[in-house]
Amino acid sequence: MKFFKWLFFILLALVFIVIMIVAFGLNSEAFLNQSAKIAIEKSGLDIKFGEIKGGLYSGLEIKDFNYQDDVKADMKLDMDFTALKSGKVKIKDVSLSNLTIDKDFLASLIKPSEGHESAKKDESFIKAIQIDNLHLDTKDIIYEEYILNTLVLDVTDFKFDMKEQFSGDIKAEIESNVAKADIAVTLKESRYDAHIDADIERSFIEPYLKDTNVTIEAVPHIMIDAVGDMETVVVDAKIGEGILYHDTLKINPKNIDINADVGIKSGDVKVNVKGDIDSDLAYLDVKLDTTLNTNDVNNTLVFKTENIVKPKKVLLEEHNVTVITMPTIMIDAAGDLKKVDVHSSLKEGELHYQEFKIYPKKLDLEASYDLKKEELDARLKSLINSNAANVDLDSKVSVNLADINGSLAYTTEGKIIAQSAYLKSQMKDANVTVTELSPLAIMIKGDAKALDGVFDLDGEMAYNDLVLSPKIKNSKVHFDLVKKDIKSEIH
Repeated sequence: MKFFKWLFFILLALVFIVIMIVAFGLNSEAFLNQSAKIAIEKSGLDIKFGEIKGGLYSGLEIKDFNYQDDVKADMKLDMDFTALKSGKVKIKDVSLSNLTIDKDFLASLIKPSEGHESAKKDESFIKAIQIDNLHLDTKDIIYEEYILNTLVLDVTDFKFDMKEQFSGDIKAEIESNVAKADIAVTLKESRYDAHIDADIERSFIEPYLKDTNVTIEAVPHIMIDAVGDMETVVVDAKIGEGILYHDTLKINPKNIDINADVGIKSGDVKVNVKGDIDSDLAYLDVKLDTTLNTNDVNNTLVFKTENIVKPKKVLLEEHNVTVITMPTIMIDAAGDLKKVDVHSSLKEGELHYQEFKIYPKKLDLEASYDLKKEELDARLKSLINSNAANVDLDSKVSVNLADINGSLAYTTEGKIIAQSAYLKSQMKDANVTVTELSPLAIMIKGDAKALDGVFDLDGEMAYNDLVLSPKIKNSKVHFDLVKKDIKSEIH
């Protein structure tokens, strides 16, 4: 804002100089140059210039304008001076070319004021500003680590009542070390409609990634539309396809859409994100909804995300697993900055490993994490069928991450049902016939120091003429994780 105030000040200074020239009643270029020098002396401003060409009615051209050696430019001004009588600045055409600004001076303009602005503003004699055409182009402007190589700005049909009402059209082309961008803004009835096309410079991003093992092959193109006023703005951003690598893993984000509804005065923000991310290992479909108030993020931020993960076959085929149908994983999460709840589920698939055929049927994870207390509670229900056995387990875990060894507790219970056809094939060469076999019931309970298991199994089998009826009831196993000792009781 200070930058635009400064720019407005320069324009008013220019107008002041012209008014002084008019006061002298001079119109030839020689007199114009001499009158401008007198006007500058009377203004007390540290302004120098090379020469002035043109006339008051045909338009003025000021070469080598120099303000304190901090601002340099060539200027052109075609202005309706008669409008000043009614307190209006009416400019037909104004141009600032080859504009350069000293980097320290620019930093002072951008740096927030240390003092407090007066609540009462002096009333200006300027009641309205009208600019039919404004052109500005800059070169090599530097602010901290940001370098603005070129900026071309064109404003047409601009009107401002010095209060709230403004209108006009703005176009800008920017080349910098951050991005190349084309900007178009329409102002009407104190509202704005902006469109931005931008390409981020890879050289600007890469220094932030040097410690992450991430390299960028293709930077995505960004398109942004913003519609709003001084109180609210709605932003739609589309991020095109990009390519990056984490070590050798290729990641390909594409079709990322971001919608944001921002209350500038209220601080209320609502953000929706949708997109696809492809990689060598999996395909990810992302949806994220977030609301917050910028005045109190810690107590107002709430989010919900729904994600679909489709692992790729190469993830398992590298381990000699043949993928017939790759399972799809659903990951949903919701919460705030105090607590996060996660639900993950796996849909059916079919995998083959050597002679085993594996059919994951269900894998449901429910987890809740208290960010303040660092407490995690989770439950995993799994059902995995195969040609060897069906496994049905229910596992629970709770832990405080600040004291894992002292708080970890877990249980697993369920049953394993052997497939009779597989057992027969395995026992055939040993002349063992299994006639009946109950599910193997298991119950495991433990912490970071030890675990205890209870097992039940009942069945009947024959070896030649010998009939065996193994019965294992409440058989127990104790494993001391610290001492590595195992004790068992088989009943």
